[in-house]
Amino acid sequence: MNRQVPKLATDEEAEAFLEQDLSDLDFSEFKPVRFEFEKKAARVNMRLPETLLYAVKARAQARGIPYQRFIREAPRTGARPRLSRRQSLRRATARGSPGSRSCPGFSRHRPSCAAPRHGP
Repeated sequence: MNRQVPKLATDEEAEAFLEQDLSDLDFSEFKPVRFEFEKKAARVNMRLPETLLYAVKARAQARGIPYQRFIREAPRTGARPRLSRRQSLRRATARGSPGSRSCPGFSRHRPSCAAPRHGP
């Protein structure tokens, strides 16, 4: 039976823990985490409707990240090069994600199991 990963309070405890054999640990509750390493030097000040701010905070909470990080992700994802529909379908098919041909009910024009689109 796999043993649980203990909670470690100090760096010294963590270092001592990592020195042992970890092959029998249960890592099933672990989630991948992204860290932001780039220094944040620029500032942005904006006004938003209160309802939009509440919606942003709710979406961030659902993803388990601070809402400021969620807001910082918007320009980062918007600045990425856009893929053609064919390229994005090819990537989705390779990953087996929703909207891929492996998804039941796949339609060439609109995957039935993909999230509904809102707006234009």
